Amino acid sequence: MTRNKMPREMRAKQFMPFDALKGLKEEIGLREYEHDREQKGDLSEEMILKISNNIRNIKKDTLVSIEYFSDGHKKVLHGKCKVDLIERKILIDNKKIDFIDILNLSLEN
Repeated sequence: MTRNKMPREMRAKQFMPFDALKGLKEEIGLREYEHDREQKGDLSEEMILKISNNIRNIKKDTLVSIEYFSDGHKKVLHGKCKVDLIERKILIDNKKIDFIDILNLSLEN
């Protein structure tokens, strides 16, 4: 009795990675993200003055580097920004950042 050879595509499927515990990798990533959360803390008066002065000096489409606090994590963005004094926010790359969440702001030339 002769056996028919299995097509190459079917043989390759035998050795594809198998995730026995579906969702485990995502759950571990979520727990690590939650574990790394931290408190914002207070800024010094000098840093608050520096940030305020830099906000005043921002013109339309000024390039900035901004470090801010979001959801328990420090994040950094670079790009052109606009200041919304009414809402007290900076808009950069379609992201709105509250003035109170800014940790550092520097103007780029």
